[in-house]
Amino acid sequence: AGGGGGGGCLASMVLLAQAVVLARLDVLRDRLRHDPEARARAACPSPDGLAAATLFLRASTDVMLLNSGCGEPLAVAGAWQFYDGPTFHAMLHAARRGAARLRLLRGDALLAGLLAALGPLASGSDDAARLGETCAEAARLWAEAGATLG
Repeated sequence: AGGGGGGGCLASMVLLAQAVVLARLDVLRDRLRHDPEARARAACPSPDGLAAATLFLRASTDVMLLNSGCGEPLAVAGAWQFYDGPTFHAMLHAARRGAARLRLLRGDALLAGLLAALGPLASGSDDAARLGETCAEAARLWAEAGATLG
């Protein structure tokens, strides 16, 4: 089904959805197809979409700084690995029009499971007691996704 709920909650879900899509494409060594006309066709970004993008980029700067200060335990080159503005805003627009989550995830069932596992974190509904379970399930699904490549 499509995304529902408040604008901020939908924006958070779509932000997470495009992050897992970009991460999966990175693992597959695939790239988003460049469409030079996409920006001309794109609707003006919504205020909640801009707010979500800004929050993500601000928080990712802090995470990158902490990662660097801790000796870089996370092999992350930068926030651009998980955020692409045109992709995010196009996905948010599609979600508002009722696009199914599986369509937003390019039909990838493994990513749908990953998004379902991480969804409570994006919505802010997960409590601290379940945080470990949620992250463990997401890690298991991501490992499963990686195993399908070999």
